[in-house]
Amino acid sequence: MHRVSTGFKNIKFRTHTIFVNKHLYIFIIFGLLLLSNVPTHSQEIKLDSSYVLEQIQLADTATDPALAFDKMENALLVARSINYKAGKRHIVKWLAQYYDQKGDTVAALRYYLEILEDQKRDGSTKELTSAYIQVADIYEQEGLHDTALEYYKNALKLDEHNLSLLEKTGHTFLHLNQPDSAVVYFQQLFDTYEKSEAVSLKLKTLQQIAFCYETANKHENALNYNKKILAIVEQKDQDKMLAHCYNNIACNYNNLEDYTNAIAFFEKAKETDKAHHSLKKSVLLSNLGIAYQNKGDFDKAVNLLDRARLNMIREKDMAAFCETSHLIATIYLQKKDLYHALAFNEEAIFTGQNNGFTNMLSESYNTAAQIHQALYDYEEALNYYKQHLQLRDSLLLEKRVKQQALLQQKYLLERAEKELKLSLINEEIKDMSIRQLELEKEKLQLSSEALQLEAQTLQLEAQNKEKELLVLKQDQEIKDANLRNVQLENEKNQQALRLKNKELETEKQAREIAQLNRKEAEQRLAIAQKEAEEVERLTQIDLLNKNNELLTKQQEISQLELEKQANFRKFAYGIGALLSAIIGLIVAGLFYARNANKKLEKQNKEIAQQKNKLEESRDIIRAEKAKSDELLLNILPIDVADELKTQGLVKPKKYDLVTVLFTDFSGF
Repeated sequence: MHRVSTGFKNIKFRTHTIFVNKHLYIFIIFGLLLLSNVPTHSQEIKLDSSYVLEQIQLADTATDPALAFDKMENALLVARSINYKAGKRHIVKWLAQYYDQKGDTVAALRYYLEILEDQKRDGSTKELTSAYIQVADIYEQEGLHDTALEYYKNALKLDEHNLSLLEKTGHTFLHLNQPDSAVVYFQQLFDTYEKSEAVSLKLKTLQQIAFCYETANKHENALNYNKKILAIVEQKDQDKMLAHCYNNIACNYNNLEDYTNAIAFFEKAKETDKAHHSLKKSVLLSNLGIAYQNKGDFDKAVNLLDRARLNMIREKDMAAFCETSHLIATIYLQKKDLYHALAFNEEAIFTGQNNGFTNMLSESYNTAAQIHQALYDYEEALNYYKQHLQLRDSLLLEKRVKQQALLQQKYLLERAEKELKLSLINEEIKDMSIRQLELEKEKLQLSSEALQLEAQTLQLEAQNKEKELLVLKQDQEIKDANLRNVQLENEKNQQALRLKNKELETEKQAREIAQLNRKEAEQRLAIAQKEAEEVERLTQIDLLNKNNELLTKQQEISQLELEKQANFRKFAYGIGALLSAIIGLIVAGLFYARNANKKLEKQNKEIAQQKNKLEESRDIIRAEKAKSDELLLNILPIDVADELKTQGLVKPKKYDLVTVLFTDFSGF
């Protein structure tokens, strides 16, 4: 989960600036005090560890968080200036937790990294491991899983049997979409728990392993682990978990396309849960309905899914209600029951609009376009399809914005890490400078004492005090040796100072390189976004053109079908008229038997004329039908034309790869 701060970042940077200025100010005062060696009573109080402890106590007892924060910051300045390590560690830990609770992860990371660097110098293995985990947790909660993984691995090198750390590392691999690597760490956890009687921890770890295999689409492995879980649950009489076990096993069978077993285990879960109600009834019904849908029993699926919707309303789970309504609509569309498909899809659209379910709303618009297309309402179908494309594009844009924000947060955290390292190097340089001043002072004192010893030696020589002279010479040798030691230590500190300066320059260069790399990455991202937008725009134009062409062709086909039906009606009317005439002739013959021969001859002539007309009508119908078939074959492929003539519509087909040919027919 990303933690967002709306105000602490600016405060943090201002605090850092004040911290540096105060730190330099106190450092200068401290240096002057060392040189002058004339401290006042008030200055001694400010630089004493008791003052730091007093400020910490005031902060711990303060009821106002802002006042506690100020006290801790003041205490930290003094603790840094006098190099009071114990007090500094306590304050830095307090400030890290303070910023972490406020959601200012950048500021919190700075202090956690300072704790880590301090533990690297002189901390215990346990404390160093904890510091690595704290830094990793910050990166993990900000979604920077690759960086978090590096710190978790460093912690595991120090404590490879830390169970909490193994679990965190496994989850980080899952977030990085590396479920096979996650299984390794969860398996280590299970091997540890298997030796104990911690049943709940065993089950939890086995569930995590099963989920990893499910994520990796290794459904057979996931099924095996869920069966292990079921065996433990049955052995340990964990009746409340039986419904969960049956439900998970059913899901595995469903993914393996073994729908008979899936339905059987879903039914088991449903029956078992009646006693404990550990699963939502809507979940059980919807899972069972989906299994029946996959098996092909659409009526049973719709009945179960509709019952699930009623329970979702009682549970106020509107997201699931919207999704299930859309699912029922797609089932009715598959059955060609367009009336019910439209009704359920409109419910999904209404729920999605009122609750802001953007993803589901986009899918519902697409389904609405398919339904209206099947109803020959091409204008409405095109309108819904445009809305589907607009929502899909907005979702893609939102995803890109989130990726950009993640990159920006990563840059801020990396910059904070580099700034802290620079700050620590500067502190070490300042400490060495202070030590250098102290050594210079000791050197001057030793030189002064050496001169005094030389004067005393001359005086003793003049008085011929050999014993005292010998003692003074020994003292002189000791002083000379001390002076040489001080000079050596001075040179050592100078070399260390030069080394730190070089490290500082290297860190600055690395920071400049990182900034250049970031700018280059941002430019590449901007170019990629522009290219993606252009490709998306061209794709939409092409899709709209193809939809318009398809609508035009379908309208022409519909017109031909109407003409064909009109010709058939004319033919039927002719046949009806002919039959009426024949019946009339038969009735007339019964009443006028005397003139039968004359009237029969006349009727034969009329029948011959009607027959000729009928043959002409049949020839016209055959010619029109041939023209209609020829026109269909010119516009559509043979199998599409046959399907259109026999069924009245053509089922849409999906092609993973197509080739588009643009041609021009001469004289068409």
